[in-house]
Amino acid sequence: MADFLDIRTLSFITGVTALAMFLCMLHVAIRRKTYPGFYLWTAAALANTLGFMMMSLRHHLPDFGTVVLANFLIGLASVLICRGLASFSQARQLNWLDFPALAVLIALFIYFTHWQPDVRARVVVLSLFLAFFFYRAVKHTMGTAATLVGETNYLLLLSLSFAAVWLCLRGAVTWLWGTPITDFMSAGVWQGLAFVVFMICNILYTVGLISITSKRTENDLVYAREEIQSLRGFLPICAHCKKIRDDQGYWQQVESYIEERTGAEFTHGICPECMKKLYPGLSGNK
Repeated sequence: MADFLDIRTLSFITGVTALAMFLCMLHVAIRRKTYPGFYLWTAAALANTLGFMMMSLRHHLPDFGTVVLANFLIGLASVLICRGLASFSQARQLNWLDFPALAVLIALFIYFTHWQPDVRARVVVLSLFLAFFFYRAVKHTMGTAATLVGETNYLLLLSLSFAAVWLCLRGAVTWLWGTPITDFMSAGVWQGLAFVVFMICNILYTVGLISITSKRTENDLVYAREEIQSLRGFLPICAHCKKIRDDQGYWQQVESYIEERTGAEFTHGICPECMKKLYPGLSGNK
C-alpha cells in the first residue's frame, strides 16, 4: 500500500493532472467567451502544475524550490481560485487579507525549512491555509456566484467543500496524532492519500468553474434573445418626431431605444434625397 501511495509518484501525477486542467482552461479562455475571474482560475491551474511538479523533484533540486516555492505556488492557486470567484460574481476583493496571507505562508515555509526544519509543521500550515481559502471559495459559490448565474452549481460547491473539510482534517490529524516526519517523500499512507483526494477535487472543481462560465453565457444568450424579441411586433412611434414609447410609457429617440436593447451604436450621416432638399447647392456641385 505504501508503494502504491508513493508520494513522489503521486506528486508528479497530481502535477500532470493539473497540467491537463490548465490546458482545458486555456482552451476555453482562447476559444470561448469568458468572464472576469476566468484567467485567474487558469493561472491557478498553472500554479498547481508547477507546484506539484517541483515537489516531485524533492532531493534532486534545492529545498527552496522544491519545498518553499512549490508549496507557495500550491497556496497561491487556492488564493487565485477564491479571487477569481470574487471577480466572476462581482464581489469585493479582500486585498488586505489575501496578500498578507501569502506573505505569511512563504515566511513560515522558509522558517520551517531553513531555520527550524519541521516537516509536520509545514504540512499543517499548508493544509489550514488551503482549507481557509477553499472555505471562502465555497461562500462565493453559494452566495454571489449562485445569484449571478441563477442557480447553485453543486459540483463546484461539493468539491470545494469536501476539499476544505479534508484539508482541515488532514491538518488536525497530522498535528494531534501524527508521528514526527523526517522526510516528506516517505511520510506514509495518510499523506499520500491527501494527494489522491486533492487530485480528484481539483478535477471536479475545475469542471465546475467551466460549468458556471457556460451557464452565465447561456443566461446572456437568453437575455439577448428576449431583447431582440422586444423589438418585434408593433412599436408605438410618434408620427411627427419619430420617438418610440417604451414599456414604462416614456418616449425615447429611436437611436436610444435600439441601443439599450441591442447594444448597437449609431453613426449619423445624410442620405442623397435629404442632401438635395437641405443642401441643394452642395448636392448639385457633387
